[in-house]
Amino acid sequence: MRRGLIAVVAAFAMMTGQAAADGEDAPTYTLDDIAWIAGHWQGAGLGGRVEEGWFGPAGGTMVGVFRLTKNGATPLLEFLTIAQDSSGVVYRFKHFSADYSAWEEHPITLRLIEASDASATFENVASAEGQPGRIVYSRIDETTLQILVDAPPEPFTLTLIRKD
Repeated sequence: MRRGLIAVVAAFAMMTGQAAADGEDAPTYTLDDIAWIAGHWQGAGLGGRVEEGWFGPAGGTMVGVFRLTKNGATPLLEFLTIAQDSSGVVYRFKHFSADYSAWEEHPITLRLIEASDASATFENVASAEGQPGRIVYSRIDETTLQILVDAPPEPFTLTLIRKD
């Protein structure tokens, strides 16, 4: 009987997303909390012109692309996804060359750790060498998006303007 009660309590705790170690409930975020990222954004950065486009939430995902163009070439593309899973919201991306050759074998994975109606902070779950430790999207106003990429060798910020 005791074993059965423990199993029921454990199942209830998992289903309700029971609390962090400090005894307080950890915030639970959904794609709706960051839907404001959706849109076509562009601006100067990384020595050229950058564009990032996001589809809004549908089917448990947001899908995006990133393109850097400079000197008449495209040295960098990224395929981006933000997905809702049982543990929260996960951001994954991979870098590609213009010929679609991947830079990484596996996607870089970050988890949404904080969100508001104007900010979303994603933290790297692996903290692998050379990968960004954190990416922060901030909506400055209805037409301006800033993206802080805390990556080696030095963090950088992109300021993009809505184009749609």
